[in-house]
Amino acid sequence: HTWGDWKVEMEPTCSSSGWQCRRCSVCFQEETQDLPSNGRHVWDDWVTDRSASYNHSGQQHRSCNLCDAGEFRTLPQKVADSKQRKIINAVGKYFSAAKKYNPKKLNKCFAKKTSGSFFSTSSRKYMVQYLKKQNKDIKYDIQSVSVSGKTATAKVKVTYTDAYKVFYRSFNDAVNYSISHPGISNSAFHNYFSKQLKNNTRRYDVKIRTRTIKFSYKNIKGKWKISKNTLAIRDIANCRYEEAYKDYF
Repeated sequence: HTWGDWKVEMEPTCSSSGWQCRRCSVCFQEETQDLPSNGRHVWDDWVTDRSASYNHSGQQHRSCNLCDAGEFRTLPQKVADSKQRKIINAVGKYFSAAKKYNPKKLNKCFAKKTSGSFFSTSSRKYMVQYLKKQNKDIKYDIQSVSVSGKTATAKVKVTYTDAYKVFYRSFNDAVNYSISHPGISNSAFHNYFSKQLKNNTRRYDVKIRTRTIKFSYKNIKGKWKISKNTLAIRDIANCRYEEAYKDYF
């Protein structure tokens, strides 16, 4: 035979073989030949599973369009400079106080006194105990830190307990109880609310909420303090108590 050049009829891929053929120019007889799989994947774009932050490294993955192959790579943890580290430490102080629900230390994290923002042991001991238990599993991840002179901001991804429904139902129960028992004292009202808080925590699912919250800071006499006492920041420590209170009453 007088063979022509080989012509690829099906390209091999990472997971399957291909084939090629050639023809005789005299009698037109064909000859075929298998082409083994070449192991060359056709990759999708990298997908970020977890962004790198100041608390941990990140991770990305990509998949082959043609087979089940996948690749992973690690994104290096962000490195803070000396100014950013001070803000990171300030953020850490707030979350340390929130996880233990320490009202005194929580209030010290703010530029201005925040009386009433957090429950004191003397006035609402049962709420302090309840929040201590709920806040043990708070998690935070500092996404970005920006410092400009005596002001700074930090964006923090936070996972915390959302007990809005439990609080709302407990308010409803306590108010109905006070209606059926006119003239009860404030202490009796709170005692009943405390009991219903425990009952409703078992009755209703306590949600876990994740959101990114902005912390604004101001440098006061060399110490970084939270300059804006926002509801979102209070929600972390108070498990959305304040929102349930406002919505009910």
